[in-house]
Amino acid sequence: MPKVQILCGKNSGLPFDCLMTDIMSGCLSVDKICYGNCTAAEYWIKQGYDFGKKTLNAFNETNFRKSIQKLPPNQKWLRQGWMSDCSFTNESWNLTALISDILNEYGISLLIITKAYTMPSKKTLKTLAKNNAEIRTSVSAFDLPKEIDKRLRLLEDYRQYDGTSVPYVMTARYAVNDLVVNQNRIAEYVVNNDYIAGEHPLRFDNNNKILSVLLPDGFQHPKFNNQYWFGRVLYNIPNFILPAPTHLSENYTLRFKRFSDLKDGIKIEGIQGNLPTFEQLTQNTQQYSEGLFKHATYIIQKT
Repeated sequence: MPKVQILCGKNSGLPFDCLMTDIMSGCLSVDKICYGNCTAAEYWIKQGYDFGKKTLNAFNETNFRKSIQKLPPNQKWLRQGWMSDCSFTNESWNLTALISDILNEYGISLLIITKAYTMPSKKTLKTLAKNNAEIRTSVSAFDLPKEIDKRLRLLEDYRQYDGTSVPYVMTARYAVNDLVVNQNRIAEYVVNNDYIAGEHPLRFDNNNKILSVLLPDGFQHPKFNNQYWFGRVLYNIPNFILPAPTHLSENYTLRFKRFSDLKDGIKIEGIQGNLPTFEQLTQNTQQYSEGLFKHATYIIQKT
């Protein structure tokens, strides 16, 4: 995978101002990519790269600060983890923490999406918490018990340091009882432990073997019309209030640590809608498909 310079925003060649370069280039090998198909892996493979050969991207603090200064003044968060994951090594976690220190000087926080391939040190967790970084840990019914335990442990450990921990549940409608049970248990864990959570509906290529364990009442995604999905399925559980990052405005900030903090009509600042629910898609697929074309476009960073 190419080693690119870690920068942020559209002026640095990224598709959106809410994005920064991933700490790592590349992720899992083709035979291990998440859920049998990964749009980021597909993109890089088409460019002739081996997505499984990870590399730590280049960081120059002077250049990074220059890219921050080119961001719109109202951009108050940056997503880390859109084509890769910052959790593969101790070095990548440490660099993430260092970058959060720099961003904090400009009043910008990180929104980190991770699967906790390795656990960060206590020092890293303390630094990220101090800088108001939000850690969204992706977890799904497909995960092995030890993977689920590890990802939930990261959420618990980070919350111990007053960090903003968000379970980010990857969902679908399953035809296999074990998967139904797993998803329900994860949702119950979210509620029982008072988390503010997000839901991300999974999309599967039409030739994905996983389709055999899904219910047949799903829909073709309007942007990725070769992919099958169900929309959000946990919409009746109040804790699942956070949308995907594509539905967060520039001023998004999550200062609440627990769902019980959202009382007396308190709202989270910077939420702009959400992905459609399964019920909405069932009622009117076309109507609720509008606005789904804002997904981050994969590009080779221009710098």
